[in-house]
Amino acid sequence: MTLGIEIATQFFINSVALGLMYGLVGLGLSLVYGVMRVVNVAHGAVYMLGGFIIFTVTSQFLQLPVVVGLGLTVVALFALGMLIELLAVERVNGDPNSSMLITIGLAILLEAIALIVWGGIYKSVRPIAVGSLQIFDYYIQFQQLIGAIAAILIAAAISQYLTRSKTGRAIQMLAFDRETATILGVNAAGIGMLTFGIGSASAGVAGAFLSSLYTLYPDVGWSFLVIAFAVVVLGGIGSIKGTMVGGIIYAFSQTLTGYYFPRYETLAALVLLIVMLLVRPSGLFGQAYAERA
Repeated sequence: MTLGIEIATQFFINSVALGLMYGLVGLGLSLVYGVMRVVNVAHGAVYMLGGFIIFTVTSQFLQLPVVVGLGLTVVALFALGMLIELLAVERVNGDPNSSMLITIGLAILLEAIALIVWGGIYKSVRPIAVGSLQIFDYYIQFQQLIGAIAAILIAAAISQYLTRSKTGRAIQMLAFDRETATILGVNAAGIGMLTFGIGSASAGVAGAFLSSLYTLYPDVGWSFLVIAFAVVVLGGIGSIKGTMVGGIIYAFSQTLTGYYFPRYETLAALVLLIVMLLVRPSGLFGQAYAERA
């Protein structure tokens, strides 16, 4: 069984759209680790909350516009990210091991809260847009197209913020040399809260888009935490461009393997991850953080 040009092109289109959204999932994880050197295991749970917020807002009970749900997702999860940093990570002075253990506990706690509030039944989220766009003989779902465009815009906005704003340059300075940045007057605590807020908000938006393509349930965050780690490792920790490219590579390997060997699509993507760790541990675009944005 071989791929024709038409099918291969369709696979490529779908993989790019899906991969850009995967990249958005990993973007916040990459940013937080690049700046804070904290492995935020609760990142997947934040993704899950983004899906449940959009589900609640667009449900038959509220029936509010999707754009309202996206706005609430950004505000709520930005605030949650800042609280996680302020009330948990900051308390252990950024110690990597303690921070990771705390975020594991937070992930379990957020999952338990979701189970209590929304129940354990799998849920389907209403798409932001239905139907598909046809370009010649190729199709792309409007949901995937909008999600991919949103991912590009968010990644570009974060990149511009890091490179052009005073606060963004302070974030990069803190990531590159925390001790020197602190001596020069950079508010490490405030930057940490801001970084966690941005990372959580991006994960939540990804959850809002992807939850209409996949089913939503309280422990779905663990699956997408694995995806986030994979795309970050593939692209290079702290690299915005690398994370988005890593998402596309992951999605393409997943889609292609799913076509030939449906049972092993996740396994193939993880094998690709292992190969990358063996061949180039720093990832495709791994380099000094100050040069990554």
